[in-house]
Amino acid sequence: MARWTQKERTLLSTHQVANLLQVDPTSIINWIKSGLLKAQKTPGGHRRIHTTALIEFLEEHQMDVPVELRLGRRRMMWIDDDEKYLKSIARGLKRQAPNVDGQFYDNGIDALSQIGFFKPHLLVLDIKMPGIDGFEVLERLKASDLTKDIKIIVVSGSADPDQRARAMKLGARAYLVKPVELGMVLKELGIEMAMAAA
Repeated sequence: MARWTQKERTLLSTHQVANLLQVDPTSIINWIKSGLLKAQKTPGGHRRIHTTALIEFLEEHQMDVPVELRLGRRRMMWIDDDEKYLKSIARGLKRQAPNVDGQFYDNGIDALSQIGFFKPHLLVLDIKMPGIDGFEVLERLKASDLTKDIKIIVVSGSADPDQRARAMKLGARAYLVKPVELGMVLKELGIEMAMAAA
């Protein structure tokens, strides 16, 4: 697998995109001409596709996004048993930080089964959940060499100092009381919202 520089990951030629998606270059050109895939032209008349535009195109058309495209992006996983809350956070993330990939789970078991594949930079973890609670998820992640370095923010509807102390002792980076603002979480990813949407 070829290594790309940061510049190469930002703007891709039609041939690079074709190789990446394993399709004929004429398909890429047709997508651009039809307005499905956004592209810009260089002074020499060559087409260049921004990785953000390519990822948006692939997601909109329910196509797999190659891992190479995600290397320069930040990844966040959010676990909370309140599905309405998760949907609200997902909408906010898409609107305020389109360059952040998010995965959302309503239980710890499903999240634990996927975390090794997604490799999030940050995990936002609710304490009170059915099945295994947030403390157990936190303990398991911090006990594994593969996941111990993931930044984890614990969230709870309670400001109980004992809960806070336990979460921090288990390795949480922060303990936040709901409702949690997305901007606070994005700062933990090293992203200001104004920059995230750029």
